[in-house]
Amino acid sequence: MNKIALNLQDEIADTLLITLYAKSVETRKKEPLINDPTACELVEKIDYDFSKYKNKTASSVGIAIRSTHFDQKVKRFIQQHQNPIIVFVGCGLDTRLQRIGESAQQAQFYQLDLDEVIEQRKRLLSPQENEHLIASSMLSTTWMEQLRQNHPQGNFMFVIEGVLMYFTEAQNQQVFIGLAE
Repeated sequence: MNKIALNLQDEIADTLLITLYAKSVETRKKEPLINDPTACELVEKIDYDFSKYKNKTASSVGIAIRSTHFDQKVKRFIQQHQNPIIVFVGCGLDTRLQRIGESAQQAQFYQLDLDEVIEQRKRLLSPQENEHLIASSMLSTTWMEQLRQNHPQGNFMFVIEGVLMYFTEAQNQQVFIGLAE
């Protein structure tokens, strides 16, 4: 099988490989905390030396627990709201739609990340019919305005998982103020 090189230029964008690998490792355990076979497939497809993450067991467990927690929150939100619009900010190569199963058919999903990440996502993961990709920084307000215009009756859930730590407090405040408007 020919492997796919990602050639990510942005340091923050490169961190998507950490979470992808962690979910893959956890899925392969005898009693996994997360079941993400798509993450396993992606790790096999990508031309990257994942060995530098092999001894990060605590990190893998933490990522798996956090992802499972958000999977449950997203499912619950979909069940409890009409016209749910779920936005994954800093989506990387996360495969939450595949993990949450049939619940995913009841909502519209937006995957938001930097241009280069969205380009790689397009190469590696075929979007589902109700899944839309947004190439933008989370710091931009343009995507927020567009979502409000596209879904005036939507009930929004924004999932920002493992992203905020890469930004300053002022930048994070800017994002939350934009989301609240």
